[in-house]
Amino acid sequence: MVEHTLAISLSIPAVSENANSQLRQEYLTCQNLFEAQAGQIKQCIREQAILLTDALVQGRSRVRYQLPENIVLRDQGADPVSLTVPPKLRDQALGGFLKNLVHFDLLTALKARLEWLDRHPDAAVSASAVLIRHALVMYMVHDYLSVNKNMPSRAEEGAKIPCQLLANPDENVESPITPGDALGETSASFFLPERVAFDEEGHLQAEDLQEAKTIIDSMQCYLSVLNAAVYLAPYIVVDGDYQNKYYGMLARLVNQGRALASYQVELVCQTIQSRSSSNELDRGLSISMPFFNDQSLEMETYDFDIIPRGRVLFVPAFVVLAVRAQATKVLQNTRLSQTTRKSILQELCIIERAFLR
Repeated sequence: MVEHTLAISLSIPAVSENANSQLRQEYLTCQNLFEAQAGQIKQCIREQAILLTDALVQGRSRVRYQLPENIVLRDQGADPVSLTVPPKLRDQALGGFLKNLVHFDLLTALKARLEWLDRHPDAAVSASAVLIRHALVMYMVHDYLSVNKNMPSRAEEGAKIPCQLLANPDENVESPITPGDALGETSASFFLPERVAFDEEGHLQAEDLQEAKTIIDSMQCYLSVLNAAVYLAPYIVVDGDYQNKYYGMLARLVNQGRALASYQVELVCQTIQSRSSSNELDRGLSISMPFFNDQSLEMETYDFDIIPRGRVLFVPAFVVLAVRAQATKVLQNTRLSQTTRKSILQELCIIERAFLR
């Protein structure tokens, strides 16, 4: 979707100065509109933001929320004007029984509804939509993620923010993580999660492999909340708290994902060596090597054959020859980012060293 591409592209340092200025102006305009509201109205709007965030994170198929009864518009050089939201438009509902029969994306539906309300000819309705959206993304970034630093795994019940928003839809946009990034090298000003699966040396800190996967999964969910906020209101990328949390978590996720992949590759090598000693590899051997794609921000596998199917005696040299051949293919694979290719090459080196005699 074009909106997804725009939202993610604007969150990287390459954003143009003009676009940045426009987003900052929109951010300040929305913030000033919110601050102009009476305390009771602010509280009402915040409550709707909390309600909507919970519905999004829990993956609900329906949600009901309300626009405020009154809002205040304040133009420069003019007295504040209090406007009443028409009662028939105050109650808003998304989803329902029929929506359960077909694919329904609450996040997309909410974005479309808020945009429709924003274009409403009634100024009170239009301003209310702006206020709800602004309070929602501010709550998601500033409050929800500050309380929920350790997000639940997406595999757990109630953690269903649409994870496709994690991916970078524009394959031509390079990852903001540079080749020199390593565990623990993130700037201290960035937000960092409290739980890590691997230390700076790549040693497992979690109790086991499953817990390590769960920790990394929670980091992906954390980023999905930030990306959902950008999807709803692209101007949130100029917010300092958003930038700290996004880049801090992004760097940690990529580094932890790479560490997990390397750890699993070593386990693969151990398994091959164990099966080789038992003469269980004389009927062919292929490898599904895990790696972390720093564009999709997901674990993926790189598959290749060591020995074709048949009765061929396994010797370690076959593995060495195979990984060297794959290294050449990886270098020529332009569908992967430069940093991801480098990570895959490092994993191929792990396998080569394990079988080089």
